[in-house]
Amino acid sequence: MKRFNSAMGAIMNGADLKADGMVCLDAQGNIAMPFNTKGMYRGYIKSDEKPITMIYKNK
Repeated sequence: MKRFNSAMGAIMNGADLKADGMVCLDAQGNIAMPFNTKGMYRGYIKSDEKPITMIYKNK
């Protein structure tokens, strides 16, 4: 998970992208959805959990 977070941070902080956020999924099923705006519509569902939807960072 540490390498996953490190790679995600490097992309969001160092890449010359015209995007405001991204959705990341690794081989173990870890999910990350970083963004650098006030909000980003995002969501996921895992087989053993109820659906999760979010817009702002505090959720």
